[in-house]
Amino acid sequence: MTSMGIVRAAGAANMVAYLSTCGHSRADEYLSEHGQATVTWRGIGADGKLVERQLDADQFARFMAGLDPVTGESRWAQAVEPEHVAVVDFLVNGPKEWSILAVLDPVVRAALLRGQVNAERAVLRYLWENGTVQVKQAGQVVRVRVERIEIASVQHFSSRAADPHFHRHMEISARVWAAGKWRALDTLGARNLNVAVQAIFQREQLRELRPVLEGLGYRVDEQGQIRLLRPVVEAMSRRSAQLERNLARIEAEWRAEHPGQEPTARLARLWDVQAWERQRPYKAEAGVLDDELAVWAARIREVLAEHHIRLPEPALVALDDRVSVARLDRDVLAAELVEAQGLKRSAWSRADLEAAAILAVEGRVHGDPAAIDEAAADVAARALALSQLLPGVAGGVPSAAVKWFTSVGVIARENELRAGLAVLASADRLSVVEGAAGVGKTTSLTEHVAAASAAGQRVSVVAPTGAAANVAASQVAGVESSTIDRFLMRYGWDKNPAGGWEWGEPKSPADALPAGGRLVVDEAGMVSQDAARALVMTAIRHGWQLRIQGDSFQFGAVGVGGVMELAKQAADPGRVWLLDDANDVHRFRLPDGEKDQAYAAHSVALRTGADPEQSARTVIEHAQVYSSDAERAAVVAASWAGRAHAGTGLVIAGTNEQVQLLNGLIRDQLAAAGTIKGRSITTAPSGGRWASETISGGDVVATRVNAAGTDGARYANRERWRVRAVDADGGLGLVSLDGARAVHLDAQAARRHVQLAYAVTGYGAQGLTVDEAVQLVDEGTDRPGFYVGATRGRYTNQTALVAENADPDLARRQIEDILAQPGADTGWRAADLHAKADRERMGDLVDMHSRHVPLIGGGPVAEAAEQIARDADWPDEVRDPHLYDKALAYIDELQQKRALEAAQQEANLEQLRGRLAKSLDDTRQAAQRVAGAAERVREAEQATRAAQEAVQVAEERARHANPFNRSGRERDLAAARHTLWDARQAETGQRARHAEATQSAQRRQEAARRMSDEVRIAEGQLGWLRDDRHQLSLKMMPLPGVEYQQTYSRADLEALRDGWLAEPQPRETADPARAIIDLINDERQLADLTTPSQWHTLADATNPDDLVWHDSDKRWLWGLRRPLLSWLGQQADRLAGNAQWHDGAEALTSRWATIEQDAETRHAQLKPRPPAQMRIDPHREPPRLSPPGPDLSPGW
Repeated sequence: MTSMGIVRAAGAANMVAYLSTCGHSRADEYLSEHGQATVTWRGIGADGKLVERQLDADQFARFMAGLDPVTGESRWAQAVEPEHVAVVDFLVNGPKEWSILAVLDPVVRAALLRGQVNAERAVLRYLWENGTVQVKQAGQVVRVRVERIEIASVQHFSSRAADPHFHRHMEISARVWAAGKWRALDTLGARNLNVAVQAIFQREQLRELRPVLEGLGYRVDEQGQIRLLRPVVEAMSRRSAQLERNLARIEAEWRAEHPGQEPTARLARLWDVQAWERQRPYKAEAGVLDDELAVWAARIREVLAEHHIRLPEPALVALDDRVSVARLDRDVLAAELVEAQGLKRSAWSRADLEAAAILAVEGRVHGDPAAIDEAAADVAARALALSQLLPGVAGGVPSAAVKWFTSVGVIARENELRAGLAVLASADRLSVVEGAAGVGKTTSLTEHVAAASAAGQRVSVVAPTGAAANVAASQVAGVESSTIDRFLMRYGWDKNPAGGWEWGEPKSPADALPAGGRLVVDEAGMVSQDAARALVMTAIRHGWQLRIQGDSFQFGAVGVGGVMELAKQAADPGRVWLLDDANDVHRFRLPDGEKDQAYAAHSVALRTGADPEQSARTVIEHAQVYSSDAERAAVVAASWAGRAHAGTGLVIAGTNEQVQLLNGLIRDQLAAAGTIKGRSITTAPSGGRWASETISGGDVVATRVNAAGTDGARYANRERWRVRAVDADGGLGLVSLDGARAVHLDAQAARRHVQLAYAVTGYGAQGLTVDEAVQLVDEGTDRPGFYVGATRGRYTNQTALVAENADPDLARRQIEDILAQPGADTGWRAADLHAKADRERMGDLVDMHSRHVPLIGGGPVAEAAEQIARDADWPDEVRDPHLYDKALAYIDELQQKRALEAAQQEANLEQLRGRLAKSLDDTRQAAQRVAGAAERVREAEQATRAAQEAVQVAEERARHANPFNRSGRERDLAAARHTLWDARQAETGQRARHAEATQSAQRRQEAARRMSDEVRIAEGQLGWLRDDRHQLSLKMMPLPGVEYQQTYSRADLEALRDGWLAEPQPRETADPARAIIDLINDERQLADLTTPSQWHTLADATNPDDLVWHDSDKRWLWGLRRPLLSWLGQQADRLAGNAQWHDGAEALTSRWATIEQDAETRHAQLKPRPPAQMRIDPHREPPRLSPPGPDLSPGW
């Protein structure tokens, strides 16, 4: 949903040029002013008031450079270096479906834009409340809250590929006021706050969009996605991906011809046109219509028709399974959040809990936004109370960003794992092998398996990923392999709702794990403590030996890790093998095949991060530094396509977006060269996890789930294959890159679960070894990821970086910062050490207020608005006593329908109650029959025991009989045995009749239970029908005091109406734009403006869209748009004709002509629509203009 980046001083100017172009399509020109982006500045000072205004191009450039945007005064405390952080960039966006619907429906478009602005304001306030700086106090470094923070934002409407993509760039100035002067914002803290920032973005956008989308009949999931529109998203994403590749190649060609130069905004727009021309399937679209919105809408409707998608009808009442705020169990939810945090990480921050609470409460609760926000804050506070400070910082005062909290559950899980490892170690059943990349851990495993086979022991290898398990199975003969999840679920473990492992029972007796054997945990650095605990308990229970192997310096667990370190501490030193010296590394080779000792030593240094400066210098000696991401992607794809297709080379990138761009570029080149050809399929990824791609025979692909093919062969997530054949029905035949394995996928699995894999992420690369590899490194790369990417190639391991002007010094500093980062999460004890070091380095949060904080002025626009508010004679507001009549009639109609339904429901309920009484009576009789059958079973058992005793007596007499009476005693014994047989037969019959009676009683009891449920549901329905409270239709909104999706009775509405009419009606207002709107709605005459300055101010405050009328507008819009346009024209003519204002007459007349012409043009472009399609935005407030720029309320 959002992304975050750092803009350094060296790149601020280029960022200004990019943002100021206002997107990449004519839609941006249509929705902005003549293609120039509108830059909105927002700031919060010591008084906590939000102030907003617009910046021109020069002011925006000064802001991005760390200067005062108005005066140009520097806010830097020292000389500015290229690597200094200038701004923190946040991107506010959402699922592609939102932008698609915003194109089709202006109501959705307004809600989306409103939600993004609200999100921006909420995030700014959160950062003002929680952002910190570092200050020295009495010789110690401490954290201090910011007192003034500023942002500049730009609204864009299209992506680089000119597809609809409504998003805002939010640039947070890294120069903030705190402790008496301008200081540097703690950007690392801001990065840690990003999780809460994302949650706020999600919440604010969905609050505006969800009621509108659900009112239109769309079903929206928790992430805001709409499954119905996935085919449209896939079609547009394919085109977007192709255009991105075209742009990357064009930019790379230009930079190769113009080294050391940066492209202008005009040139960037020319590239956009060229990229479109290369995209032949849509080549004509750009020139068909002048209005890009119409182009988008036409394309979207084409895709809808192609996939036979019918848009839903508006819903009278939106479906909402969320509960009210009052029904939320806050303690239970807080405990769930803490448990979930403890399974994901060993230590967390207040921001982590706040983010989880925001998303959880927003997804479960409906109601007033203020009440929901209060509930989320309360849940977060309760979760924080359930957490505890790590021991090393127990006396500290944490800020919101520091990860100083853990929980009893985290500590208990680690202690349980330690205890289990100690049990295995005491029985000499635990061994550990840790080695750097390329030391030959697989070879060591082969020896381990051979020893087990000689001892007649079974060996099972488990790994956190299916690909790693398959690698072990393919390279080591005679072992069973599976993922950890599959192994645990088969042998008796299940996951609880929070995702933790709990012991259950094996699914069947055949799944019981036999005693004795050896269990090998491969890639143990990626295994969570919770999963390791389950594996250890399994090994203890069945008497297995446990071998843990991996590398704790590569990617960590998805959760709390550190399993390798805990195992090393628990195991006997004689059973721990550490292969972490350069002499142990055998992977890396020189061109002549000899061992590359120098790179082996370098890889070990990268692994531990022991000397970041020297390691970074070594990396840069063999790295390529580019000026832009696009240039890097195009050049890397061009130079590595052949090697990647042959399987000898591998391209590694940090994000899925980069991987997809590189895969597309490489495949385009291979297709152009004729290497890839023949029948192809177009993918439709499951859940839209990546963009749709085209795949043909010969392509290198990866499967993205663990499953089995149609031939029974299994394939794993991230496992790489080559496409051997493409079936006519869309199925794929795949063969592993080494040719050892094959699998066949049907058409559905091929479309949903296969992805191009010439380039992979770091997670996809771990465990792979190729001849040559190149890694794309960015500031978001962490140390484990860099180490994995730098150790995949035998002969070559290259690095590709981006820096301003391709400066190698800036690139080297990137590498130094990456190598200086801490490793993966290795448990709460390691987190405690990090927290203690963080406190010593950064300090506690302290209160240090400035004596004076520079005030944020409202600017000339706000001052002019104040003057207008003072001078204008605003008449009284008139309130319509009949405003609620339609809603009251609607309530009466619903109440009459409910009364009829309630009468019918009451009759049905009486019938159900009668049937329930009969069912209960049948159940009682069946229970009596079961009791009688049980009594007869007991009598039969007594008879059987008596017969058994008689047989025993007869047998004893027969043994001691003399020859004279033996035959008689034997007859007696036979008779006793016959009697016993009859008794047993009778007992069996009685037991069968008892079982039959019991089953009959159970069936009757179950029928009675179901009938009781039906009665209870019917009673609930009757109670609901008797309730006189109803939910108003969206068409009834807005009404003062009435909230959408809440229920009201007639008495409630009458009380709201009477209270609204009785409220005192103010004669003055501080918001002239709002006053003008109110007056227009009442069809009154406006007070004349006294100066041209006042006229321009009101023209600035008026959204151009609010001056365009439509024939199918609602009645209240008739008096909102055209009268305002007419009144502005009258005022312009009157002021221009006044000799007093002769100097400004020409500018005023010119601007009025432009406004009038734009409004007429837009009105002419509007196509008539049936009134049923026009919907009123469900806001509690009366209709008002939505200002695109400054808020005219001074100091607001």
